[in-house]
Amino acid sequence: MQWKGLSLKKKIAVIANGWSNEIVANALEGMKRCAQEVESDIFLFLSYASWGNEATLNEAQNSVFKLPRMEEFDGAIILSNVLNASYETVQTICNRIVEAGIPVISVGMEFADAGFIVSDNTIGMRDLAMHMFEKADVNRVVYVGGSEEHPDCRQRLEIAQEVAAQYGKKIADEDIYYSDWSFVMGREIAFKICDEKGIPDAIICANDYMALAVASGLLERGYSLPEDVYISGFDYVREGQDFYPALSSVSQNYEEIGYKACRWIYDVAEGKNPERVIEIPSQSIAGESTLGPNVEYDNKRRKIGQQAYFNEINELLLQERIGRVEGAILRSKSVDELKGTLAWYYGRGDQHEGDSFYMVMERDFFNSVYEHRVNISDIKICEQKLVVVAIKNKEKVDVQVIDRNDLIPGYVKDEESHIYCFAPLHQGGDTFGYMVFVDNDKFVRQRKITTYTGRIQYTMERFRNNLYVDMVNKELLEVSTTDSLTGLHNRFAYTQIVLPMFEESQKNKEKMAVVFIDINFMKVINDKFGHLQGDLALRIVADTIKKYLPENWVALRYGGDEFMLFGKISEGINIDSLETDIRDGILRAKEEMALPYDLSISYGHTFTDDTPGKQLREYVREADVHMYTMKKIIHDRIAGK
Repeated sequence: MQWKGLSLKKKIAVIANGWSNEIVANALEGMKRCAQEVESDIFLFLSYASWGNEATLNEAQNSVFKLPRMEEFDGAIILSNVLNASYETVQTICNRIVEAGIPVISVGMEFADAGFIVSDNTIGMRDLAMHMFEKADVNRVVYVGGSEEHPDCRQRLEIAQEVAAQYGKKIADEDIYYSDWSFVMGREIAFKICDEKGIPDAIICANDYMALAVASGLLERGYSLPEDVYISGFDYVREGQDFYPALSSVSQNYEEIGYKACRWIYDVAEGKNPERVIEIPSQSIAGESTLGPNVEYDNKRRKIGQQAYFNEINELLLQERIGRVEGAILRSKSVDELKGTLAWYYGRGDQHEGDSFYMVMERDFFNSVYEHRVNISDIKICEQKLVVVAIKNKEKVDVQVIDRNDLIPGYVKDEESHIYCFAPLHQGGDTFGYMVFVDNDKFVRQRKITTYTGRIQYTMERFRNNLYVDMVNKELLEVSTTDSLTGLHNRFAYTQIVLPMFEESQKNKEKMAVVFIDINFMKVINDKFGHLQGDLALRIVADTIKKYLPENWVALRYGGDEFMLFGKISEGINIDSLETDIRDGILRAKEEMALPYDLSISYGHTFTDDTPGKQLREYVREADVHMYTMKKIIHDRIAGK
């Protein structure tokens, strides 16, 4: 493990799991102090993988660790002991960072090519176990761990067993349980203990969350703590101290661990040669769950009670905020409208997301819909990503796409130190983007990020499905309103497309043109030259109409050899010229194709006006009358010959 002085980029990557929110938040406090000293930014890549999840879900959550190009950072910190991942999985993450040529330090798990910082858990755990076993009434002790393979879990059990032996006691194999770090399984273990062997004298848990799960199960069965059973945890998290009875636990001093880890990275990056292994002493803290009621904890809980109402209001405001964003997403009819709407919502700033916020997705997430690739697993991974939201200090960042390695749209290191928290967006096991929360330690500590991303990613899936349904409906409408011979709209389009156009023009007091076209002597062409030539004549007229049809106009084959054109009159459109262009275009096509018959049209037009109650069919009749006037002149002239 050798690094020379590196060119500083003033960025540090942190790999963590958000379920251990207190540990991560406390470590961030220490990292933030160090980052401010060196004027560096912290890029926190936060997964919510869980031992109880399906493997595919964990892979999607842990995909956030693959976002950073590690060469772009001064170093990386892995909070390996709380990643909810196997040693081999964390080793893979560590190897990737080492291969990037930057210093990496692991918190909790030791790897050969990385720095190692650890809380000396043996001190605190031994003191806590002694505190339990020295009680005269403690004989039978149960141990509840997270997972059997987790190194911290194994170490805490071994220490508890050693201390038990010192007091001439033993933790029986049948009194060792593992919960896979699941609250539900922790409660079930408590029920099992009560039902099968009866309540023990004490329960030692691998961390505070397991202790809280077991305690809730015991309390539900009617037991009192610590009167009926002593219970302890580990990590000294806020929830354990707010609980009644407040948990006896061990503080690992994660704030100091965070500071030392960050300082180690910059000592290495600056060419210094710090010790590879750093130990931070842990501290045993006896609480009410082994000592009984305590006035100090009572005072804390009073303050919590005073704050409870405000916390509830803030939670309701957050849910309302997310609901408004969800509504804005689902009301959008296109990706451009979606981006504009979200820019407005997030650009106002909010106490929850803060003044800066980003949402980035795979470019193909939306585009794939238009190629009928509905499953998210079918989206293509491109070198550029789509910027859906980019707000910095309440101002929109005008960036449409970013390269995969850029991570944050328009990112420029400024004089202040910031924390950028990345969380993945996914559907099941398929990842399609990520969010970035800026300087929002509160969201990390309160576990709001998993709630926020969970709801928004589900809403984005619904929006994407809406795009697909809308596209399919348009395709069905196009098929149902298209004349298969000419490719123009058919008569059905008159009610589905033209009538709504007319109603809108009337509402906006806009003039609309109605043009009626009829092929001259069509019956003669069919009778004398056959229906194949008749079909060819229809296609020539239709293709010529398409060629000269103004933008946003509608042309349809009304029936037989009759065609109608509808469109709003705008600057540059002259109906007489349009009719002449179509007529001359048909004549040129006839000559170029050397048709054995004359091919010409009659036409007439009219304009809508603001006559109250006048229907579109009346204007069509007027245009039809004008067309037949021209047709009669042509037929009379031919008959006169």
